[in-house]
Amino acid sequence: MPTSTFLNLPEDKRESILSAARKEFSNVPYADASINKIIKYADIPRGSFYMYFEDKKDLATFLMNGYMCHIRKSAEHAVSNPRGDIFDVFLQIYDNTAKFLSKTADNTAALKNIIIGLHSEFGPPGPLGKPPHGKFLFELDSEKIKSLNRDSLNVKSDAEFSCLLEILSSMLKTAVIMTFKNVSDAKKYRKQLLIKLNLIKHGALKNNEDNL
Repeated sequence: MPTSTFLNLPEDKRESILSAARKEFSNVPYADASINKIIKYADIPRGSFYMYFEDKKDLATFLMNGYMCHIRKSAEHAVSNPRGDIFDVFLQIYDNTAKFLSKTADNTAALKNIIIGLHSEFGPPGPLGKPPHGKFLFELDSEKIKSLNRDSLNVKSDAEFSCLLEILSSMLKTAVIMTFKNVSDAKKYRKQLLIKLNLIKHGALKNNEDNL
């Protein structure tokens, strides 16, 4: 984590350093990212860098956690302010995530390079920095999830509702992973997710009364 010296810098100074780091991490793989280039982009002395961060990994982890927190907050907002039924909520979570990834192509490239680099060099990142195939997006408030309106659902118990959430989360996770890998195809992955959501929502059988 960054030092208190960094956290107490004026906001514009902190952002200048982080912007320089995002630029470098988006340009090259993590292993090739240079602290010298970062301090050059940020126009700070080399000694100052080590007053702010322990090393390159420390800076990269801080950046990654910031990305993850932003995406999680966006997902939590969709849960806290639902528009429509539970299927609409999961689609909204995807839309919010895809929008963030699409709006910040450089950030997405930096995040991808950081995740791949940290994972290969140091093993899986910590809880706040899990990669997109981990739980970072789905560590939502369980009570808020459970409080979503179930009136229109054909579920008879909490256990069935939990199973439904597990299925929807798995489909969402797949869509997010694919979008993260190729954000330019976000519309295609959204369409695929919508098809899956509708299959679960309306059922695949012509006669919904039929049971296995």
